[in-house]
Amino acid sequence: MATGIAAIPLLLVKLWSVFPLLLQWPPVKSLVQALERATIAIFVAASLLQLASGLLNTYKWYPWTFPFRQTHYWMGWVIVGSLALHIAVKLPVIARHWRRTSPETQEKAPRNKLDGGQRTGVDRRAFLATITASSALLALTTAGQSFAWLAPFNIFAPRRKNTATQVCP
Repeated sequence: MATGIAAIPLLLVKLWSVFPLLLQWPPVKSLVQALERATIAIFVAASLLQLASGLLNTYKWYPWTFPFRQTHYWMGWVIVGSLALHIAVKLPVIARHWRRTSPETQEKAPRNKLDGGQRTGVDRRAFLATITASSALLALTTAGQSFAWLAPFNIFAPRRKNTATQVCP
């Protein structure tokens, strides 16, 4: 449960970082790009459903009619499958990137597709450090329900260790 809660900022940041690419026109330029967008759509939809339903499950609130456990289990497999398909579609681009070795080639490549190579906004390392720290903090504040030595930091977890029977229906 702690890893699911810690994944929420990671997913939101990833969606925020690629959002401008979702608005480019025309939306689909080739069959490969259509496959890429389809795998991303499946991945994002399944991930949002997985994290939202998991978070609501921690509070035992079920505003849907489908069975939570089975859906949560199968959404995990849908996420893994859509990620594998997305990597397979992007594999030529990934391979081409990792084959670049000369400094001249790396200088010609734009630093960022979104801004045409210009550095804008927050430094990438500071951004990654902030996201890592926020995910670690969320994991720390929910792991107290599982580990007694983290119980003093148990802020966001719905269950408290040693307070009552912890039986799931």
